[in-house]
Amino acid sequence: MYRRIVGLPAVDDKLVARYFHGVNRQLIERQLAQAERHIAEGERHIAQQRELVDRLERAGHDLTTAVELLNMLEQAQFMYIAGRDRCLKDLGR
Repeated sequence: MYRRIVGLPAVDDKLVARYFHGVNRQLIERQLAQAERHIAEGERHIAQQRELVDRLERAGHDLTTAVELLNMLEQAQFMYIAGRDRCLKDLGR
């Protein structure tokens, strides 16, 4: 329930709820679009890093740092996918 502020007209609670529902839905849709972009970029970065790890391995170089970065990219990708899935759930898709 919204409190009435002295000097302001009464507010229709249902109208306010519909407004915020629409605003919230727009925010979630923007977050979904951003998550989709991050997922696409993440796929490219992971593929590039895997190629680099393969090249370094074939050349006999130390893989420690390259593999650590690959693991971080994969963890970030997992988080982006989880965020996208939350947005889809919130939107009822």
